[in-house]
Amino acid sequence: MLDPNLNPDLKFRILEAPFIIKNYVNGEDKCNYEFYLTELLNNSKWIKQIHTEKFEWKEEQSNGECDACSGDYGIDFKLIASKTKLQAKSICSMIVTRFADGGILYSAHNEVRSVQSTRLNAALRNKSPKELEKIRNSEIKKYGVENDIITFLKTLEKNKDLLLFYPYVFFFEKKDYKNGKEIVVESLQYDFGQAMLYRSQKVPDKDTLFLTIYSTDFILMNVEDGKFVLVETISTSKCETFEYLKMYSDIWR
Repeated sequence: MLDPNLNPDLKFRILEAPFIIKNYVNGEDKCNYEFYLTELLNNSKWIKQIHTEKFEWKEEQSNGECDACSGDYGIDFKLIASKTKLQAKSICSMIVTRFADGGILYSAHNEVRSVQSTRLNAALRNKSPKELEKIRNSEIKKYGVENDIITFLKTLEKNKDLLLFYPYVFFFEKKDYKNGKEIVVESLQYDFGQAMLYRSQKVPDKDTLFLTIYSTDFILMNVEDGKFVLVETISTSKCETFEYLKMYSDIWR
């Protein structure tokens, strides 16, 4: 549920599993969101003004290396979805297998069950940095809403430049709006602004980029002192891997 005062017609849905869960498709080596996020950086005019060298995805990341580098500059990619939401997406989605001859098999999991998951945007909404700090330092159970918040806050505390990818597609249910992108940015500010302020207080000297999808475009934002600033829109068609993964999608066909 987004802020109804912004636009009650604005809806959003999470991307399908092959786009956001690494190696989800059996036999498919392109099933990795880091690939298309690297392509996005290389197709961003705004990024190119700051980092002139091409970004390269780093396969070896076991010793704290960044996910992608441009010269001496490195950035990490982080999915902004709760742990329980990603688990639910994996468990409840169809099993997908790609064969060497190009055939694709879809099959259901052996057990069908309901899975509770945290809507991270709603869980963070209206929580001040002080309240988030209190949750971060609390002792809570292993699973649940507060655990998902703590996991997210640990991500925000990382002393690295971050590209935070909110893997949802925003759309208007009844009609399109000329200021649709701006409405999406406002909704993200409403839900995530306090959490971004928390990050700026913890790691004031590191970049924070925020990315989501509106209709068929990536929306790239720069976040400074908790404020979202729209810097560029980039068509999803510019990212080769994202386009390729659409073959596993009902939404994008």
